[in-house]
Amino acid sequence: MTDFSVHAASVTVPDSLNSGEVQLDDHDQVVFASSMALVEPNEPTPQNLTDKQALFARLSNANFTAVNMPNSRWVYYSDHHNYFNNYKWGHSNYFNSVVRHSATAIVGKSQDKVVKLKNEWALTTAKGYGTFKAYYNNLLN
Repeated sequence: MTDFSVHAASVTVPDSLNSGEVQLDDHDQVVFASSMALVEPNEPTPQNLTDKQALFARLSNANFTAVNMPNSRWVYYSDHHNYFNNYKWGHSNYFNSVVRHSATAIVGKSQDKVVKLKNEWALTTAKGYGTFKAYYNNLLN
């Protein structure tokens, strides 16, 4: 039986943010955020991960951030990195229990946007080269 853990940051923000955007560079570093409340304050570094966690992070090429808001949750991450040519997949997944909402993922020229009703996950994946842009939006009308 294999035992491993995944690092997933959890950030709690107020309900006043009806939409948000985060952009990650080729090394998953935040280069833009519409609100710093949407970004993990203390991003993990290899020196504070266990050897097993660091190995898993290197092999999986994924680092998740979960943003918890009243009545909603937004999870964004990139994976499938090819560091030789900067190809990657970007994911923006958003759930809201009270309003219609959308999630959008953009990597280079690839874009995926999904609109869902309340109590449904909007799951998006974009595949391409360049900066990963993740968005969520509450559709209030």
